[in-house]
Amino acid sequence: MATFELEAAATSIHDGLPNRIHQVMDRHAAATPDRAALTDDGAAMTYRELDRAVSGTADALLALGIRAGDRVMIVSENCIALACLLFAASRLDAWATVANPRLSPRELDQICDHSGARRAFFTADVSPEAAAHASRCGANVRKVGPSSASA
Repeated sequence: MATFELEAAATSIHDGLPNRIHQVMDRHAAATPDRAALTDDGAAMTYRELDRAVSGTADALLALGIRAGDRVMIVSENCIALACLLFAASRLDAWATVANPRLSPRELDQICDHSGARRAFFTADVSPEAAAHASRCGANVRKVGPSSASA
């Protein structure tokens, strides 16, 4: 009986929580579209702008063949481009693994292999380290969302 009561209490705590990370942003975009969502080295985005950027990024990922259930690796510094890639992957029901571009090539290769990532994205225009990894991996620079990313 006590186990059932604990399970019921835990369920009520989680009621109304989003199932996917992009749903957190979607709620804010609907409720407060003109409120600041992100800032990045002097650049800022409202929730409305972020929502549009995430939609554009999701469309770009779809065009690159990313689909539900895929795993993708994002090699990026903390930046708006990372947020857009992460939310876009969530909207597509893909699984994103985020890696710090300051890791060694060996470490990134292990993360990519272990995660089973179908594709890797490097925010090359944001981070020289990410650009170096993109070059090492032979990634092509493409427009993906609000910035160029190597894929």
